[in-house]
Amino acid sequence: MSGRLLLVSYHFGPGCDTGGFRWNAMTAHLAQAGWEVEVISAARAGADRPYEFAPGVRVTPVGVPTWLGDAVRSAGQFRRRLVGDGSGPAEPGPDSGSQTVPAGAKARPSLGARLYTAVMGNVDAAGRWSAELGWARRAARAGVAVARSRAPTVVAVSSPPHPTHMAGVWLAEALGVPYLADFRDPWVFGEPDSVQDTLIDLRRGALAQRRCFDTATLAVFNTTWAAAAAVAHDRSLASRSATVPNGYDPRTEIGHPDPDLFRVAFVGWLYDFMDPEPLLAGCARLRHRAGLDRLRVEFVGTDSAPGGVSLLARMRAHGLEPYFEHHRRVPRKQALLTQERAAVQVVFDYPGPLRVPMKFYDAAQNYGDLLLIGRSNSALADAAVQLGYGVCPPGDPVAIDAVLDRALARWRARDYPHPVDREGLFARRRTSARMLELLEGMPGPGAPARERSDGGSGSLRAGHPARSGDASSQQGD
Repeated sequence: MSGRLLLVSYHFGPGCDTGGFRWNAMTAHLAQAGWEVEVISAARAGADRPYEFAPGVRVTPVGVPTWLGDAVRSAGQFRRRLVGDGSGPAEPGPDSGSQTVPAGAKARPSLGARLYTAVMGNVDAAGRWSAELGWARRAARAGVAVARSRAPTVVAVSSPPHPTHMAGVWLAEALGVPYLADFRDPWVFGEPDSVQDTLIDLRRGALAQRRCFDTATLAVFNTTWAAAAAVAHDRSLASRSATVPNGYDPRTEIGHPDPDLFRVAFVGWLYDFMDPEPLLAGCARLRHRAGLDRLRVEFVGTDSAPGGVSLLARMRAHGLEPYFEHHRRVPRKQALLTQERAAVQVVFDYPGPLRVPMKFYDAAQNYGDLLLIGRSNSALADAAVQLGYGVCPPGDPVAIDAVLDRALARWRARDYPHPVDREGLFARRRTSARMLELLEGMPGPGAPARERSDGGSGSLRAGHPARSGDASSQQGD
Protein backbone atom coordinates (compact mmCIF):
# COMPACT_ATOMS: atom_id res chain seq x y z
CA MET A 1 0.00 0.00 0.00
CA SER A 2 1.20 3.54 -0.67
CA GLY A 3 -0.18 7.03 -0.28
CA ARG A 4 0.74 10.69 -0.17
CA LEU A 5 1.97 12.21 3.08
CA LEU A 6 1.88 15.93 3.81
CA LEU A 7 4.39 16.47 6.63
CA VAL A 8 4.74 19.71 8.59
CA SER A 9 8.06 19.76 10.44
CA TYR A 10 9.76 23.02 11.36
CA HIS A 11 13.12 21.22 11.51
CA PHE A 12 13.91 19.34 8.32
CA GLY A 13 16.54 18.92 5.64
CA PRO A 14 20.31 19.31 5.50
CA GLY A 15 21.84 21.62 8.05
CA CYS A 16 18.91 21.43 10.47
CA ASP A 17 19.42 20.71 14.15
CA THR A 18 18.91 17.29 15.72
CA GLY A 19 15.14 17.81 15.77
CA GLY A 20 15.03 17.10 12.04
CA PHE A 21 16.99 13.85 11.99
CA ARG A 22 13.97 11.69 12.84
CA TRP A 23 11.91 12.66 9.79
CA ASN A 24 14.88 13.29 7.50
CA ALA A 25 15.48 9.55 7.52
CA MET A 26 11.88 8.37 7.79
CA THR A 27 10.69 10.35 4.76
CA ALA A 28 13.45 8.82 2.64
CA HIS A 29 12.43 5.32 3.77
CA LEU A 30 8.75 6.08 3.13
CA ALA A 31 9.57 7.25 -0.39
CA GLN A 32 11.47 4.03 -1.01
CA ALA A 33 8.33 2.15 0.06
CA GLY A 34 6.29 3.94 -2.62
CA TRP A 35 4.88 6.90 -0.68
CA GLU A 36 4.91 10.39 -2.11
CA VAL A 37 6.04 12.83 0.57
CA GLU A 38 5.40 16.56 0.62
CA VAL A 39 7.17 18.45 3.42
CA ILE A 40 6.47 21.94 4.74
CA SER A 41 9.48 23.16 6.73
CA ALA A 42 11.09 26.36 7.93
CA ALA A 43 13.02 28.10 5.16
CA ARG A 44 16.78 27.82 5.35
CA ALA A 45 19.26 30.25 3.88
CA GLY A 46 19.03 30.19 0.10
CA ALA A 47 15.95 27.91 0.02
CA ASP A 48 12.87 29.96 -0.90
CA ARG A 49 11.09 27.56 -3.27
CA PRO A 50 10.21 23.85 -3.40
CA TYR A 51 13.17 21.50 -3.74
CA GLU A 52 13.75 17.74 -3.67
CA PHE A 53 15.46 16.57 -0.49
CA ALA A 54 15.58 12.90 -1.53
CA PRO A 55 13.96 11.00 -4.43
CA GLY A 56 10.21 11.11 -3.84
CA VAL A 57 10.46 13.76 -1.09
CA ARG A 58 9.49 17.29 -2.13
CA VAL A 59 10.10 20.15 0.31
CA THR A 60 8.35 23.53 0.39
CA PRO A 61 10.23 26.01 2.61
CA VAL A 62 8.08 28.49 4.51
CA GLY A 63 9.61 31.70 5.83
CA VAL A 64 9.86 32.24 9.56
CA PRO A 65 8.13 35.41 10.85
CA THR A 66 10.76 38.04 11.53
CA TRP A 67 9.42 38.75 14.99
CA LEU A 68 10.67 35.34 16.15
CA GLY A 69 14.26 36.46 15.71
CA ASP A 70 13.46 39.92 17.03
CA ALA A 71 11.88 38.51 20.19
CA VAL A 72 14.77 36.15 20.85
CA ARG A 73 17.37 38.86 20.27
CA SER A 74 15.54 41.38 22.46
CA ALA A 75 15.14 38.91 25.33
CA GLY A 76 18.78 37.90 25.03
CA GLN A 77 20.01 41.50 25.09
CA PHE A 78 17.88 42.28 28.13
CA ARG A 79 19.14 39.17 29.89
CA ARG A 80 22.77 40.08 29.23
CA ARG A 81 22.17 43.51 30.77
CA LEU A 82 20.78 41.83 33.89
CA VAL A 83 23.05 38.84 34.38
CA GLY A 84 26.13 39.44 32.22
CA ASP A 85 27.29 37.65 29.09
CA GLY A 86 26.82 34.13 30.49
CA SER A 87 30.47 33.19 30.04
CA GLY A 88 30.77 32.09 33.66
CA PRO A 89 33.70 32.65 36.01
CA ALA A 90 37.18 32.76 34.61
CA GLU A 91 39.30 29.61 34.68
CA PRO A 92 41.38 29.32 37.87
CA GLY A 93 44.83 30.85 37.63
CA PRO A 94 48.15 29.05 38.09
CA ASP A 95 48.17 29.73 41.82
CA SER A 96 44.77 28.14 42.44
CA GLY A 97 45.82 24.50 42.20
CA SER A 98 44.59 23.78 45.72
CA GLN A 99 41.07 24.96 44.91
CA THR A 100 38.38 22.42 45.76
CA VAL A 101 34.83 22.29 44.54
CA PRO A 102 32.12 20.74 46.74
CA ALA A 103 30.13 17.95 45.11
CA GLY A 104 27.16 19.37 43.28
CA ALA A 105 28.37 22.96 43.75
CA LYS A 106 26.60 25.58 41.70
CA ALA A 107 26.77 29.35 41.60
CA ARG A 108 23.79 31.00 43.25
CA PRO A 109 21.81 32.97 40.65
CA SER A 110 22.03 36.71 41.07
CA LEU A 111 18.99 38.86 41.80
CA GLY A 112 19.04 39.94 38.15
CA ALA A 113 19.00 36.33 36.98
CA ARG A 114 16.05 35.50 39.23
CA LEU A 115 14.22 38.61 38.01
CA TYR A 116 14.79 37.59 34.41
CA THR A 117 13.51 34.07 35.07
CA ALA A 118 10.37 35.32 36.79
CA VAL A 119 9.43 38.21 34.52
CA MET A 120 11.28 38.16 31.22
CA GLY A 121 10.69 34.44 30.83
CA ASN A 122 7.01 35.14 30.28
CA VAL A 123 7.77 38.06 27.96
CA ASP A 124 10.05 35.81 25.94
CA ALA A 125 7.38 33.06 25.92
CA ALA A 126 4.75 35.48 24.59
CA GLY A 127 6.98 36.50 21.68
CA ARG A 128 7.95 32.92 20.96
CA TRP A 129 4.34 31.73 20.95
CA SER A 130 3.27 34.49 18.59
CA ALA A 131 6.11 33.72 16.20
CA GLU A 132 5.65 29.94 16.26
CA LEU A 133 1.90 30.18 15.75
CA GLY A 134 2.52 32.68 12.98
CA TRP A 135 4.75 30.15 11.26
CA ALA A 136 2.13 27.42 11.80
CA ARG A 137 -0.44 29.57 10.00
CA ARG A 138 1.95 30.11 7.10
CA ALA A 139 2.67 26.38 6.99
CA ALA A 140 -1.04 25.56 6.91
CA ARG A 141 -1.61 27.95 4.02
CA ALA A 142 1.30 26.42 2.14
CA GLY A 143 -0.16 22.97 2.82
CA VAL A 144 -3.51 23.99 1.36
CA ALA A 145 -1.74 25.31 -1.75
CA VAL A 146 0.19 22.06 -2.16
CA ALA A 147 -3.00 20.02 -1.67
CA ARG A 148 -4.70 21.74 -4.61
CA SER A 149 -2.44 19.88 -7.04
CA ARG A 150 -1.33 16.92 -4.92
CA ALA A 151 -4.03 15.99 -2.44
CA PRO A 152 -2.58 14.16 0.61
CA THR A 153 -4.00 10.99 2.12
CA VAL A 154 -2.50 11.80 5.55
CA VAL A 155 -1.30 14.98 7.26
CA ALA A 156 1.45 14.60 9.87
CA VAL A 157 3.00 17.22 12.14
CA SER A 158 6.21 16.68 14.09
CA SER A 159 7.12 18.85 17.07
CA PRO A 160 8.76 20.72 18.78
CA PRO A 161 8.12 23.59 18.34
CA HIS A 162 4.84 22.29 19.73
CA PRO A 163 2.60 25.14 18.50
CA THR A 164 3.19 23.88 14.97
CA HIS A 165 0.64 21.16 15.75
CA MET A 166 -2.02 23.80 15.16
CA ALA A 167 -1.08 23.57 11.47
CA GLY A 168 -2.12 19.91 11.63
CA VAL A 169 -5.42 20.82 13.27
CA TRP A 170 -6.20 23.45 10.65
CA LEU A 171 -5.13 21.28 7.71
CA ALA A 172 -7.09 18.24 8.90
CA GLU A 173 -10.23 20.36 9.22
CA ALA A 174 -9.71 22.16 5.89
CA LEU A 175 -8.75 19.12 3.81
CA GLY A 176 -10.78 16.39 5.51
CA VAL A 177 -7.81 14.03 5.88
CA PRO A 178 -6.48 12.05 8.87
CA TYR A 179 -3.98 13.86 11.10
CA LEU A 180 -1.01 12.10 12.73
CA ALA A 181 0.49 14.11 15.61
CA ASP A 182 4.13 13.12 16.21
CA PHE A 183 5.71 14.25 19.49
CA ARG A 184 9.50 14.14 19.50
CA ASP A 185 9.34 15.51 23.06
CA PRO A 186 6.56 15.65 25.67
CA TRP A 187 4.42 18.77 25.70
CA VAL A 188 2.26 19.89 28.63
CA PHE A 189 1.34 16.35 29.66
CA GLY A 190 3.44 14.74 32.38
CA GLU A 191 6.79 16.44 31.90
CA PRO A 192 6.91 19.88 30.26
CA ASP A 193 10.01 20.85 28.31
CA SER A 194 12.51 23.01 30.15
CA VAL A 195 11.37 26.07 28.14
CA GLN A 196 7.76 25.49 29.13
CA ASP A 197 7.90 26.41 32.79
CA THR A 198 6.35 29.85 32.34
CA LEU A 199 2.69 30.56 32.97
CA ILE A 200 2.17 31.53 29.33
CA ASP A 201 3.74 28.30 28.04
CA LEU A 202 1.63 26.14 30.33
CA ARG A 203 -1.69 27.96 29.77
CA ARG A 204 -1.35 28.38 26.02
CA GLY A 205 0.16 24.94 25.68
CA ALA A 206 -2.81 23.37 27.47
CA LEU A 207 -5.26 25.07 25.08
CA ALA A 208 -3.38 24.14 21.92
CA GLN A 209 -2.62 20.62 23.13
CA ARG A 210 -6.34 20.07 23.76
CA ARG A 211 -7.10 21.03 20.17
CA CYS A 212 -4.36 18.73 18.95
CA PHE A 213 -5.47 15.74 21.03
CA ASP A 214 -9.12 16.25 20.09
CA THR A 215 -8.41 16.46 16.36
CA ALA A 216 -5.63 13.88 15.92
CA THR A 217 -6.56 10.57 14.34
CA LEU A 218 -3.39 9.12 15.89
CA ALA A 219 -0.90 10.54 18.41
CA VAL A 220 2.63 9.12 18.19
CA PHE A 221 5.19 9.34 21.01
CA ASN A 222 8.83 8.34 21.07
CA THR A 223 8.74 6.36 24.34
CA THR A 224 6.12 4.18 26.00
CA TRP A 225 6.55 6.35 29.10
CA ALA A 226 5.52 9.48 27.19
CA ALA A 227 2.60 7.64 25.60
CA ALA A 228 1.37 6.47 29.01
CA ALA A 229 1.67 9.99 30.45
CA ALA A 230 -0.34 11.42 27.55
CA VAL A 231 -3.08 8.79 27.95
CA ALA A 232 -3.24 9.47 31.69
CA HIS A 233 -3.66 13.16 30.83
CA ASP A 234 -6.35 12.49 28.20
CA ARG A 235 -8.06 9.09 28.39
CA SER A 236 -9.53 9.51 24.90
CA LEU A 237 -6.04 8.80 23.52
CA ALA A 238 -6.09 5.23 24.85
CA SER A 239 -7.20 3.87 21.47
CA ARG A 240 -5.44 6.54 19.40
CA SER A 241 -1.82 6.44 20.54
CA ALA A 242 1.28 4.59 19.43
CA THR A 243 5.03 4.59 20.04
CA VAL A 244 7.80 5.04 17.48
CA PRO A 245 11.18 5.36 19.20
CA ASN A 246 13.96 7.63 18.07
CA GLY A 247 17.08 6.08 16.61
CA TYR A 248 20.25 6.67 14.67
CA ASP A 249 21.22 6.86 11.03
CA PRO A 250 23.86 4.11 10.65
CA ARG A 251 27.29 5.31 9.57
CA THR A 252 29.16 3.32 6.95
CA GLU A 253 32.33 2.88 8.99
CA ILE A 254 32.81 3.12 12.73
CA GLY A 255 36.23 2.86 14.34
CA HIS A 256 37.09 1.20 17.64
CA PRO A 257 38.03 3.06 20.85
CA ASP A 258 41.45 4.69 20.98
CA PRO A 259 43.95 1.92 21.86
CA ASP A 260 46.47 4.36 23.36
CA LEU A 261 44.27 6.31 25.77
CA PHE A 262 41.36 5.18 27.92
CA ARG A 263 38.91 7.92 26.98
CA VAL A 264 35.83 8.72 29.08
CA ALA A 265 33.78 11.18 27.04
CA PHE A 266 30.67 13.29 27.52
CA VAL A 267 29.47 14.92 24.29
CA GLY A 268 26.75 17.55 24.34
CA TRP A 269 25.55 20.46 26.43
CA LEU A 270 25.89 19.95 30.17
CA TYR A 271 22.59 21.29 31.52
CA ASP A 272 22.16 22.43 35.12
CA PHE A 273 20.33 19.23 36.03
CA MET A 274 23.32 17.13 34.89
CA ASP A 275 25.73 16.91 37.82
CA PRO A 276 29.19 15.76 36.62
CA GLU A 277 30.49 15.15 40.15
CA PRO A 278 29.55 11.43 40.34
CA LEU A 279 31.33 10.88 37.01
CA LEU A 280 34.47 12.77 38.02
CA ALA A 281 34.63 11.06 41.40
CA GLY A 282 34.29 7.70 39.65
CA CYS A 283 37.12 8.52 37.23
CA ALA A 284 39.36 9.61 40.11
CA ARG A 285 38.66 6.36 41.98
CA LEU A 286 39.38 4.34 38.84
CA ARG A 287 42.71 6.10 38.27
CA HIS A 288 43.87 5.33 41.81
CA ARG A 289 42.40 1.84 41.90
CA ALA A 290 43.87 0.73 38.56
CA GLY A 291 47.03 2.86 38.51
CA LEU A 292 45.75 4.30 35.24
CA ASP A 293 47.89 7.03 33.71
CA ARG A 294 46.71 6.64 30.12
CA LEU A 295 43.42 8.35 30.94
CA ARG A 296 41.49 11.14 29.24
CA VAL A 297 38.30 12.66 30.64
CA GLU A 298 36.71 14.60 27.79
CA PHE A 299 33.88 17.13 27.68
CA VAL A 300 32.93 18.20 24.18
CA GLY A 301 30.24 20.70 23.22
CA THR A 302 29.57 22.25 26.62
CA ASP A 303 30.42 25.51 28.36
CA SER A 304 33.67 25.82 30.32
CA ALA A 305 31.74 26.62 33.50
CA PRO A 306 28.40 24.77 33.50
CA GLY A 307 26.27 25.70 36.47
CA GLY A 308 28.65 28.57 37.18
CA VAL A 309 31.49 26.26 38.29
CA SER A 310 34.59 25.84 36.14
CA LEU A 311 35.12 22.38 34.68
CA LEU A 312 38.85 22.83 35.13
CA ALA A 313 38.34 23.63 38.82
CA ARG A 314 36.25 20.49 39.20
CA MET A 315 39.00 18.43 37.56
CA ARG A 316 41.63 19.91 39.87
CA ALA A 317 39.51 19.08 42.88
CA HIS A 318 39.52 15.42 41.83
CA GLY A 319 43.18 15.32 40.77
CA LEU A 320 42.18 14.91 37.12
CA GLU A 321 43.61 18.11 35.63
CA PRO A 322 46.47 16.34 33.76
CA TYR A 323 43.92 14.01 32.17
CA PHE A 324 41.31 16.62 31.22
CA GLU A 325 40.38 17.63 27.68
CA HIS A 326 37.67 20.15 26.81
CA HIS A 327 36.27 21.51 23.56
CA ARG A 328 33.27 23.81 23.26
CA ARG A 329 31.10 23.75 20.13
CA VAL A 330 32.48 21.50 17.41
CA PRO A 331 31.06 20.20 14.10
CA ARG A 332 28.75 17.21 14.49
CA LYS A 333 31.22 15.00 12.63
CA GLN A 334 33.91 15.78 15.21
CA ALA A 335 31.49 15.15 18.09
CA LEU A 336 30.61 11.74 16.66
CA LEU A 337 34.32 10.94 16.28
CA THR A 338 34.85 11.79 19.96
CA GLN A 339 32.16 9.28 20.94
CA GLU A 340 33.62 6.71 18.55
CA ARG A 341 37.09 6.94 20.12
CA ALA A 342 35.79 6.70 23.70
CA ALA A 343 36.07 3.51 25.73
CA VAL A 344 33.31 4.95 27.93
CA GLN A 345 30.49 7.05 26.47
CA VAL A 346 28.69 9.06 29.15
CA VAL A 347 24.99 9.92 28.90
CA PHE A 348 23.13 11.90 31.57
CA ASP A 349 19.38 11.30 31.88
CA TYR A 350 16.66 13.96 31.95
CA PRO A 351 15.17 14.95 35.33
CA GLY A 352 11.88 13.25 34.40
CA PRO A 353 11.41 9.68 33.21
CA LEU A 354 9.60 10.23 29.89
CA ARG A 355 12.41 10.85 27.41
CA VAL A 356 15.58 9.20 26.10
CA PRO A 357 18.48 11.60 25.40
CA MET A 358 19.40 11.67 21.71
CA LYS A 359 23.05 11.11 22.65
CA PHE A 360 22.07 7.62 23.81
CA TYR A 361 21.17 6.69 20.24
CA ASP A 362 24.33 8.26 18.85
CA ALA A 363 26.37 6.20 21.32
CA ALA A 364 24.51 2.94 20.69
CA GLN A 365 26.11 2.35 17.29
CA ASN A 366 29.67 2.68 18.65
CA TYR A 367 31.87 0.05 20.32
CA GLY A 368 32.71 1.76 23.60
CA ASP A 369 30.77 0.97 26.77
CA LEU A 370 27.91 3.15 28.00
CA LEU A 371 27.92 4.88 31.37
CA LEU A 372 24.33 6.03 31.83
CA ILE A 373 23.71 8.24 34.87
CA GLY A 374 20.16 8.92 35.95
CA ARG A 375 16.98 7.15 37.02
CA SER A 376 16.99 3.37 37.20
CA ASN A 377 13.27 3.36 36.36
CA SER A 378 12.70 5.49 33.26
CA ALA A 379 12.43 5.53 29.49
CA LEU A 380 16.24 5.59 29.30
CA ALA A 381 16.45 2.51 31.52
CA ASP A 382 13.93 0.68 29.35
CA ALA A 383 15.93 1.50 26.21
CA ALA A 384 19.24 0.60 27.86
CA VAL A 385 18.12 -2.83 29.06
CA GLN A 386 17.43 -3.81 25.45
CA LEU A 387 21.16 -3.36 24.84
CA GLY A 388 22.23 -5.15 28.02
CA TYR A 389 22.95 -2.01 30.06
CA GLY A 390 21.55 -0.45 33.21
CA VAL A 391 21.32 3.13 34.41
CA CYS A 392 23.46 4.12 37.39
CA PRO A 393 21.82 6.39 39.97
CA PRO A 394 24.15 9.36 40.62
CA GLY A 395 24.30 8.44 44.31
CA ASP A 396 25.47 4.86 43.67
CA PRO A 397 29.29 4.86 43.35
CA VAL A 398 29.37 1.04 43.39
CA ALA A 399 27.33 0.86 40.18
CA ILE A 400 29.44 3.55 38.51
CA ASP A 401 32.67 1.80 39.51
CA ALA A 402 31.40 -1.50 38.12
CA VAL A 403 30.74 0.06 34.70
CA LEU A 404 34.17 1.74 34.62
CA ASP A 405 35.98 -1.44 35.71
CA ARG A 406 34.23 -3.49 33.02
CA ALA A 407 35.04 -0.89 30.39
CA LEU A 408 38.71 -0.79 31.43
CA ALA A 409 39.01 -4.59 31.24
CA ARG A 410 37.52 -4.58 27.74
CA TRP A 411 39.79 -1.73 26.65
CA ARG A 412 42.93 -3.48 27.88
CA ALA A 413 41.88 -6.71 26.15
CA ARG A 414 40.75 -4.85 22.97
CA ASP A 415 37.53 -6.82 23.39
CA TYR A 416 35.22 -5.12 20.88
CA PRO A 417 33.60 -7.82 18.72
CA HIS A 418 30.45 -5.82 17.99
CA PRO A 419 28.93 -2.38 18.60
CA VAL A 420 26.69 -1.67 21.57
CA ASP A 421 23.54 -2.09 19.46
CA ARG A 422 24.66 -5.36 17.88
CA GLU A 423 21.19 -6.17 16.51
CA GLY A 424 20.50 -2.72 15.11
CA LEU A 425 17.45 -2.34 17.36
CA PHE A 426 17.53 1.45 17.12
CA ALA A 427 18.66 1.77 13.50
CA ARG A 428 16.41 4.19 11.68
CA ARG A 429 15.22 1.58 9.19
CA ARG A 430 13.37 -0.14 12.06
CA THR A 431 11.72 3.03 13.31
CA SER A 432 10.80 3.96 9.74
CA ALA A 433 9.18 0.54 9.24
CA ARG A 434 7.07 1.11 12.36
CA MET A 435 5.95 4.56 11.16
CA LEU A 436 5.12 3.12 7.74
CA GLU A 437 2.95 0.48 9.42
CA LEU A 438 1.04 3.17 11.31
CA LEU A 439 0.55 5.36 8.24
CA GLU A 440 -0.77 2.47 6.19
CA GLY A 441 -3.27 1.71 8.96
CA MET A 442 -4.71 5.23 8.96
CA PRO A 443 -8.26 5.71 7.61
CA GLY A 444 -8.55 7.21 4.14
CA PRO A 445 -9.48 10.81 3.30
CA GLY A 446 -13.12 11.69 3.85
CA ALA A 447 -13.40 9.73 7.11
CA PRO A 448 -15.55 11.56 9.66
CA ALA A 449 -13.54 14.22 11.48
CA ARG A 450 -13.21 13.91 15.20
CA GLU A 451 -15.51 16.25 17.11
CA ARG A 452 -13.87 18.70 19.48
CA SER A 453 -14.70 18.25 23.11
CA ASP A 454 -15.75 21.92 23.42
CA GLY A 455 -18.20 21.59 20.52
CA GLY A 456 -16.43 24.25 18.44
CA SER A 457 -15.04 23.93 14.96
CA GLY A 458 -12.17 25.37 13.02
CA SER A 459 -11.64 26.16 9.37
CA LEU A 460 -8.96 27.36 7.03
CA ARG A 461 -10.82 29.19 4.28
CA ALA A 462 -8.73 31.12 1.82
CA GLY A 463 -5.71 30.13 3.88
CA HIS A 464 -6.91 31.71 7.15
CA PRO A 465 -7.63 29.79 10.39
CA ALA A 466 -10.96 30.40 12.06
CA ARG A 467 -11.12 33.53 14.21
CA SER A 468 -14.15 32.64 16.29
CA GLY A 469 -14.19 32.51 20.06
CA ASP A 470 -12.63 29.06 20.25
CA ALA A 471 -9.09 28.14 21.25
CA SER A 472 -7.65 28.96 17.82
CA SER A 473 -8.59 32.61 18.20
CA GLN A 474 -7.02 32.77 21.65
CA GLN A 475 -3.57 31.90 20.39
CA GLY A 476 -2.84 35.23 18.71
CA ASP A 477 -0.69 36.01 15.66
